[in-house]
Amino acid sequence: MSKVKLVTVSGGLSRPSRSAALAAAIARKLASQGSFDIHSVEIADLAAELGGVLSPKGAPPRIAEAIRTIESADALVVSTPVYRGSYTGLFKHLFDLIDYEALIGKPVLLAACGGAIAMRWSSTISFDRCSASSSP
Repeated sequence: MSKVKLVTVSGGLSRPSRSAALAAAIARKLASQGSFDIHSVEIADLAAELGGVLSPKGAPPRIAEAIRTIESADALVVSTPVYRGSYTGLFKHLFDLIDYEALIGKPVLLAACGGAIAMRWSSTISFDRCSASSSP
């Protein structure tokens, strides 16, 4: 049986990132339940170059590699911090560069974490037979 290529995408802009930690925790839990080849894409690593990219054609090598990694995934774990009630702008921008057809039929687990006192919460996220818990 071949391994499933699981790609985590973290929309966090800081280091350390709770969004990256959440995505990694979910990936570890999934890996304990099956055969996964885990890759990660972190917006924090791409932020300096990502904002100026208008098209995937001619994107800088690191951005192009991130796009290829996401598009070639068998499954995605996507995590973002919540800023002002929404995901980060660079997070959306990266997914605007992804060919939407590459995501058709692909399982995607969405996760989010808030940072403000008013937005702190605990959640349990289920994915198939696996679950991961997160709390601030």
